[in-house]
Amino acid sequence: MSVSMAEIVEVIGWTGALLVLAAYGAISAKRMSSESAAYQGLNLGGSLCMALYALYKGAFATVAVNVIWLIIAAWALARLLTSRRP
Repeated sequence: MSVSMAEIVEVIGWTGALLVLAAYGAISAKRMSSESAAYQGLNLGGSLCMALYALYKGAFATVAVNVIWLIIAAWALARLLTSRRP
């Protein structure tokens, strides 16, 4: 049984959606801080997956939103990680 590219992309898209929703749920439930690397990592990974999915589907407005989301998450994660150094 072989797996098609379309099936792989669907898994990537759903993974991204679940990562972003997990981040939002954790923040809403006060289980995670927006100042945590885990939160920013979930957003970064989720937005990357969803951007790839949207690019494959040709949904360029969604690609743009997710790339911007990814940039914000990467910036915040870098800021967090560099502020922890002695």
